[in-house]
Amino acid sequence: MRYCPVRNHLQRFLLFFSTVFGWIDSPVNTAWAHQLPVHLKADSLGMQPEGLVLDLKGWRFHPGDNPTWADASFTDNEWTITDTDFGKKHPLPGWQGIGWFRLWIRVDSTLADQVLVLRLDHVGASEIYLNGRRIGGFGKVRRSKQQMEAFAPYYQLTPLRLGNTRPHLIAIRYANFNPYFPHFPGFNSWIGTHGRLYPYVISQVRFNDYSLIGFAAQMALMLLHLFLFIFYPQQKSNLYYSLFVFFSAGIVLTSYVTLQLTDPALKQLAQTGLNLSKTLCTVMGVILLYSIGYASLPRWRIGLVGLGAVYLLLAYTILPGIYIAYSFMFYFLVVMADALRSLAQAVRLGQPGRKEWYKLGSSAVF
Repeated sequence: MRYCPVRNHLQRFLLFFSTVFGWIDSPVNTAWAHQLPVHLKADSLGMQPEGLVLDLKGWRFHPGDNPTWADASFTDNEWTITDTDFGKKHPLPGWQGIGWFRLWIRVDSTLADQVLVLRLDHVGASEIYLNGRRIGGFGKVRRSKQQMEAFAPYYQLTPLRLGNTRPHLIAIRYANFNPYFPHFPGFNSWIGTHGRLYPYVISQVRFNDYSLIGFAAQMALMLLHLFLFIFYPQQKSNLYYSLFVFFSAGIVLTSYVTLQLTDPALKQLAQTGLNLSKTLCTVMGVILLYSIGYASLPRWRIGLVGLGAVYLLLAYTILPGIYIAYSFMFYFLVVMADALRSLAQAVRLGQPGRKEWYKLGSSAVF
């Protein structure tokens, strides 16, 4: 056969074409061809010790349950593009307690041989799949409220071994039929290298453990001022400060317990205790500052402070898991501003015998 340059170049082109598009048409790559994977780079992951937040990276969502949705070859181009931290303020269309979330990722060459870890935060149940193979999960995902077992994996990590720079599919089967926190039925997710994210999680756990030292110190301070009040009952400020520190210690303890618990029901109970402690601590802090700033407690001011506190306490108790952080913040700023005004006025007038209480009141505000 005679040599033909045109035919030779044509054969080379067809070989290249079939190789490239044959790889794209493989089961893993057909599905992602219509969407861009999240590109993970070493420098971007290295700048964030807590990991790269994946909540807003364009997850594909479909309500219901079908095990084939874990497969990398499944095409999800008609699925809803959404965030995973959905809730009352950001409802997810079609969500009825169970569904699948899919996200394609790829790494650069410097991360291909490193162990990545995925971190989830939710109060439901999840199963995690990588390219169709289950690699982890938390709780038990079931198709009904009665059978599902919720779990709160705040400090848990799931390793991801990619091994190359090609696109890889993360699929999460997620259920939450009984949201203990109505404002947060969805989940948060982070991804990072094991060398960065694992030390961060350990540091957070240790920091949470160290808070118990602060709890013990506050309880000792509470007992000290309680005994001072018992021996010197005319100094009512000792009683107010003792109660203030007691509820402040309650904030520390319930915060610690809330982060430690993995049972969402107990977590909700601890969160309610935290909200009650914050409210009562605010009330006693204001009364303490009033006792320093006024010769006698202003009853009508305390009455208004009490009305706001009653509203918050009832909301937290009757509707556990309710999200009224902005209401509490507004209440805290208003009553504390008025209490600080009274303290500043007392300092300006230079009331005798109160210098130590000025310092104590300032430390209470801090």
